[in-house]
Amino acid sequence: MVNLTDTGEMLRTTLDSHFEWLAVFENGKTIPLRQDEIEIAAIADRLVIGSFDEAGFKRKRVISCSLDGGVLEIQVVAPSRHRQELIRLIPREPASALREHIDAARLHYANAVFDAVANNFPLKQGKKISLINENGRLAIADAVDALGRSIAILVDTTATMNHESLLADALKLFARSKERKKSPAEEFFIAGTKRQIRELRKLASLLKPSYTSDLRFFEFAGESGAVKAKAIGALSMNALWRDRPKKFPAERRICESGRAREIIAMAPDKIDVVFSRNGETLRFRGLPFARVRTTMGQERCWFGTGGDRKPLNEETQEIFYDLVDELHRRRDHEPPDRRHDLFRLGTEAWLESILRRDITKLDANLILAPIHNQFRAAGDRIDLLALRKDGRLVVIEIKATPDRNAVFQAVDYWRTIEIQRRRGNLRDARLFGDLEISEEPALIYLVAPALSFHHEFDLYARMISSDIELWRWELHENWRHAIKVIARKHYRD
Repeated sequence: MVNLTDTGEMLRTTLDSHFEWLAVFENGKTIPLRQDEIEIAAIADRLVIGSFDEAGFKRKRVISCSLDGGVLEIQVVAPSRHRQELIRLIPREPASALREHIDAARLHYANAVFDAVANNFPLKQGKKISLINENGRLAIADAVDALGRSIAILVDTTATMNHESLLADALKLFARSKERKKSPAEEFFIAGTKRQIRELRKLASLLKPSYTSDLRFFEFAGESGAVKAKAIGALSMNALWRDRPKKFPAERRICESGRAREIIAMAPDKIDVVFSRNGETLRFRGLPFARVRTTMGQERCWFGTGGDRKPLNEETQEIFYDLVDELHRRRDHEPPDRRHDLFRLGTEAWLESILRRDITKLDANLILAPIHNQFRAAGDRIDLLALRKDGRLVVIEIKATPDRNAVFQAVDYWRTIEIQRRRGNLRDARLFGDLEISEEPALIYLVAPALSFHHEFDLYARMISSDIELWRWELHENWRHAIKVIARKHYRD
């Protein structure tokens, strides 16, 4: 049993020795804490430590604690869980030293996940586990199953990666492990949280069968010492269309507020409006700079490009005009300083705002959805949704900087649209007015300046199912001045 006086005094004295600490939990998560954010108290004959985590301020009972090389190792139990957990409090140190502690915690957690997977699937012992050098959040293990086949197991030790990033890493690592001369992997297991695996299975079903036939999925839950995992079967593409999405809202006319129209009139060729349930956001070439909300029948407006927003009234009107003048000067294809935030911020939104005004600059055969903003507010964010003159829907994903996940993001959006299209929701919502929507699947246009496609783009694009038509559209680098398509590439076999 913990000696309240001695242990409490040791904890307080140690914590007082440094102003900043890093709390490292068993699952690898870390939270920086100040000395005054950590509470040590005796409550009902129990020693309790309190601190902040993602869910707020929490108190946990101290079971034991020790000091090892300046690092506090505290065994605690949460009152609601009745399960012990190890928390390490590390004085703020050089990054290399902190990384060692974090890596150790992640490896510890990875071992618990791999053991849980092994309990579900017959694997021989003696697996080799390591963190991925280029991404310390991932751990991979090589194992052998009961039939002697080589297995590679991948897990996100932080349980925070989105499913697109997790699949991209998995496919790349699987390709490497298959090419090994010694014990190439024959099957690849991906272990993730319930939410990760649920979305991952849907996304993986949109790949070519040659990339999915050797994949297996495992859901895990719990923290180190109490991790459980279960195998989850793969999905076929046809199974996706059984989903029942939220019905798309019926057609309704959306009009700008009076205040929004006044602001747009200051620069109608550069200012547009994005609607949401909470009101309107005014953007200057894609950069949000004003917001209009209607409360109690009154229109109210705030402005500012950062966190410091001011209400627009008679006292601040001149400041607002100065901001608009600065946006005219800075957010231009020939600015006085290309490093200024008003030029650099919201690059993709800038490109999207240009195409949204005239989508024919990209493709003369496209018609943009007249109620595009209504679609954006209805669910997943899609840069642009258009209709080709032959009735084919086109999902347009825009990138202005290299993004490895661009292909998988676009395919995910395509899935969302296809479910709505197949159920007739887009037709019923009259998304394109009286125009007919074809019964053929939607196309994907991935649009970016030529030098802004990630170097692995082709690798991932060729993995996508042949049932999905994917196009790469390369723009001239000086797109701010004029949109010019310099190359197109079709990835359908």
